[in-house]
Amino acid sequence: MKHLVYHEKALKLMNVLPIFSEKQAGLFEEKEKQFGRRLPEALRELYSVEGIVEWYGLRNQDFLHPLERLEPPVHLDAVELEIQGVPKKKPGNEAINFFVENQDCCSWAILLNASEDPPVIMHDYWEGKGEYVCERLSTFIYTYAWDALLCDSPYCMQGVSPSVSGQKLARLRRLFKEEPPTYEQSDFWTNYRFYDQDWRVLLENKPQQCHWWIAAGNKDSQMALIQELEPFTVEWDKN
Repeated sequence: MKHLVYHEKALKLMNVLPIFSEKQAGLFEEKEKQFGRRLPEALRELYSVEGIVEWYGLRNQDFLHPLERLEPPVHLDAVELEIQGVPKKKPGNEAINFFVENQDCCSWAILLNASEDPPVIMHDYWEGKGEYVCERLSTFIYTYAWDALLCDSPYCMQGVSPSVSGQKLARLRRLFKEEPPTYEQSDFWTNYRFYDQDWRVLLENKPQQCHWWIAAGNKDSQMALIQELEPFTVEWDKN
């Protein structure tokens, strides 16, 4: 496959080889003809990778729609794009659902705003609204793979703490390097990601509490990470 522009980092985390699928590329072009419009390059690159749909299927969690099931763009009455008081770029008012929760409770969609790597929203089927998740499709695919790798680790542990304040977030940023955040229910819920060497830290930070997932390369490293996080008063699940 030619040099990847959008999903190279994600595929490395997934351990998926960037093999070009002529069949998938052909189906994608058929969808463009069916919809009567050109679709974003980041979506084309994703679907052109051999075995990408199957990777999500094997996890038996959330699913990437097979191209055969990709539906025409839907019109959105409203899109909530103000995150933590910062307004985002105004998108178009059409979206394509491409990703679905495993119990079909919600779906994720790309906004058709003329970007080749468009924003992702969580799509409310019933109200015709969307809430901002992240700025780019490539970020959504990468962070999903990053989270999956963390949770699949044999040295993954979960915990809960009071909501992490801005001051404590600043401390985490001094201790670790940071990956892109994502959002759910607009500014109500933010997912933060941090790492250093073999340490990985995922926060699901809500106004009243924060859920933590951590992973490390081995048991000793996991215990060292827990010790590093002692100031954050996390109650770890020992089961």
